[in-house]
Amino acid sequence: MSHSNLLEKSDELKAQKLVGDKSLKEILKEHHGQIRWMLQQHARKWNSKLGEITATKHRIELLPEAIPVRSQPYCQDQRDRQFEDETVTKLLKEGAIDPLKSE
Repeated sequence: MSHSNLLEKSDELKAQKLVGDKSLKEILKEHHGQIRWMLQQHARKWNSKLGEITATKHRIELLPEAIPVRSQPYCQDQRDRQFEDETVTKLLKEGAIDPLKSE
C-alpha cells in the first residue's frame, strides 16, 4: 500500500472513530445551522483565497548559521508522484503556495 493510501486509510479510521455509524452527510445535515453560524462568526479570519488565514501573523525565524537540510531523493510510486505533481500544480495555480526560492 502506498504512503498516500495509508494516510487516507488513517484519516478514514479517525473520522469513523469520531462520528461512529453516522455518515458525514448525516452529521452535516444535523449540525448545519451550528456550522454555518460558526463560519459566519469567524469569517473575517480568512478570505476566499485557499491557504490564507489572517487570524494570526507568524514568521519562521531561522538562526543565522542555519544550513538547509539536504538528503538523497528516494524512489516513489508512479501514482504517488503523479498525485504529488498534480497537487503542487493546483496549489501553485490557486496561489496557496509559492514556488521554491532557495539558494
